[in-house]
Amino acid sequence: MDQRNQMRILIALAVFLAFAMDADAKPKKKMAKADPIAKKLFEANCLACHDPVKMIAGPTLHEIHKLYEKNPQGIVTWAKKPGRKRLQGIAMPAMAHLPEKDLKLIADYMIFAGARISPKKNNRKKTFKEDLGKIQRTFMPNSSVVSFAIKYSDDLSLCWDAEKGATRYIWQGTLDPKSHFTSNGKTIPEIVGNVIYKSPEPLFKNIPEKINFLGYKVNDQGLPSFIYQRGDYQFRESHKFSGGNIYWNYQISGLDELSLKLPEIKGYKTSVTKGTMQQGLVVLSKSDLSNFTLILSKEK
Repeated sequence: MDQRNQMRILIALAVFLAFAMDADAKPKKKMAKADPIAKKLFEANCLACHDPVKMIAGPTLHEIHKLYEKNPQGIVTWAKKPGRKRLQGIAMPAMAHLPEKDLKLIADYMIFAGARISPKKNNRKKTFKEDLGKIQRTFMPNSSVVSFAIKYSDDLSLCWDAEKGATRYIWQGTLDPKSHFTSNGKTIPEIVGNVIYKSPEPLFKNIPEKINFLGYKVNDQGLPSFIYQRGDYQFRESHKFSGGNIYWNYQISGLDELSLKLPEIKGYKTSVTKGTMQQGLVVLSKSDLSNFTLILSKEK
């Protein structure tokens, strides 16, 4: 084989390899449609601070897309242990209570949604439905930055504080969606309706106040089961609503005994399924603590 033919073969081989490498290097096909689970997780946990195009408490989805388009894991890492890149606004609270798989879904959704947004056009109506679910992580009046609004019905809602591991207040009404989606930690969302209960003191007595919030799961009603620790003690607090009555079910381990003060709520009678009444407090044994329910029955 002469030198000219060898050169032709080498050139053809080089061209073939270049096309093959280019095919292998092509990025994976981008998500064509939003994952509904990821969208729900984002709206419940992140939308209060991260608007599509408007700077609120944190960067917009448009900016997040530019920063993390090729590094969605960077969002997950930051969410677990956030630092501070901006002097303005409030610092981001850690999202370590969310499972890794949920954080990855949120990260992928942020990048997907951010890619659809033009800073010159507000496509928010195409991307988000400004409607609140039954549980919403948000800023709340008279509560910590890590708070949840729980909507039992259109005329009954509750504020739960994840830093305290406790209900802050109950009101007859809902959270105003407009003020929720435009709040930034300084402008607090408005509650619509009358407050019928404010927690004057901790529900449980003589246990550590500081909690380690581990996250929550959603039941078939769309209501939460909060999971947290107080010192060495494990708590699972599940919310249900039926027939106008509120049910807080507790599963507590690590304690031999615990006392609680029944809350006094306007228009409701409070009772508990287990324990004995002693000097104005309900005393629960180790066996009782494994599974008991506080019932707020609406008075007729």
